[in-house]
Amino acid sequence: MSSKSIGAVTTEMNNHVEENINKNREVLKSVIRSVLYCARQDIGLRGHNNVIEYSNEDEPDEHDVETTKNQGNFKELLDLLCLENEKFNTNLKSLPKNAKYTSNKIQNDILFASSNVILQTIIREVNEERFLGFVQVEELDALGLTNSIIEFLNSVGLDITKCISQSYDVASVMSRSTNGVQVKNRELSKNKCPYIHCYAHRLNLVLVDVAKSVEIVDNTIGLLEAIYAFQSSSTLRYKIFSDVQKDCETILKVPQHSDTRWVAKYKDNMLSEMKKRFNNNSEFLTAISIFNPISTNFLNDDFVLKCINYYGDDNYFSDQVLSQSKLAKNMYGSCKNIIDFYNEICIMGQSFGEIKKVIERVLVIPVGSASAKRSFSTMKRIKTYLRTSMSTTRLHNLALISIERELSFELIQDPTKIVDEFAKLKNRRL
Repeated sequence: MSSKSIGAVTTEMNNHVEENINKNREVLKSVIRSVLYCARQDIGLRGHNNVIEYSNEDEPDEHDVETTKNQGNFKELLDLLCLENEKFNTNLKSLPKNAKYTSNKIQNDILFASSNVILQTIIREVNEERFLGFVQVEELDALGLTNSIIEFLNSVGLDITKCISQSYDVASVMSRSTNGVQVKNRELSKNKCPYIHCYAHRLNLVLVDVAKSVEIVDNTIGLLEAIYAFQSSSTLRYKIFSDVQKDCETILKVPQHSDTRWVAKYKDNMLSEMKKRFNNNSEFLTAISIFNPISTNFLNDDFVLKCINYYGDDNYFSDQVLSQSKLAKNMYGSCKNIIDFYNEICIMGQSFGEIKKVIERVLVIPVGSASAKRSFSTMKRIKTYLRTSMSTTRLHNLALISIERELSFELIQDPTKIVDEFAKLKNRRL
């Protein structure tokens, strides 16, 4: 056979392989979209009875049987796509039996690849409070929790030594000033990042304490809690409670008592509670407030030095910040807020390089951890009583896709990055 013939055969084979790869990738994109749809809507992917171990690592063979008629939301959705799109139906059915991309393990790999793509995007542009994942911890003391935090941050590529600030609620294991997580984080990371007690939680504690100090309010809350416990602990009593309201326009429900939900507007004891709860960090927050042009101490030398000293910057950096702040005070005192001030000095490039870094620190210091707690609401929607056997890894992947809806929607629009990430997990025909 001549070299020209061999070349033609090789080209034909390469074209055929490339054609198959492109077909596989297009099918996989639709499969990925189906997985992402289920994850974004917080619904289960599998049927309750079809979680089986396949003898093949990826896909079932003739010895593997699923007995359930309910295939789960994911496979039922794929069947619907097959009905709506004949080309997808043909391409999906033409795939080899060991590479259908629909098995339970493949679902997990797609979820893992998807969360990896989202996580990488977040890490590249960490500029606000973002959800990174759930971590299963074995030790609940301050040292154990700190080690879990640092280990997780390292695993996703975030350096704890570059942490600007920490924010938790008042739980003693987190906030203790002698041996809490906030202290251990500073010790182990050799980073002076200050701790900020969540201000939303502080305000909530003020309202709760003030409400409890008023006897009639405290008694009312206690009575409602007793009614809730009596009415909700029995399905029969709950039914009676609902039945007596059947002719009403609105069916009333007794809410469960929660200190974070009751709001009372009483002035007695309010000032003392506010002072007690909001005195912590006052010196630090006063120091960083001087970078706001509306502050009466805008770029005051003493406060500038205090702010710099919190992070242990060297003398050269401090001198540069002081000299730049004197110049900026005259140039930008008319700015409306710290954001306008920051934008103005960014225009000047390196002329205000050091003070720009200090303001960037100030802008990312958290004032609360309330948004982080919302991730637990998502966890309750995902890990329902029907999905109690879910692993921590799968929960983490599903939660990241659900919480980061903007990023996961972009991936539904174009799943190419997930296809590439999925292909890296194993040598696949992609």
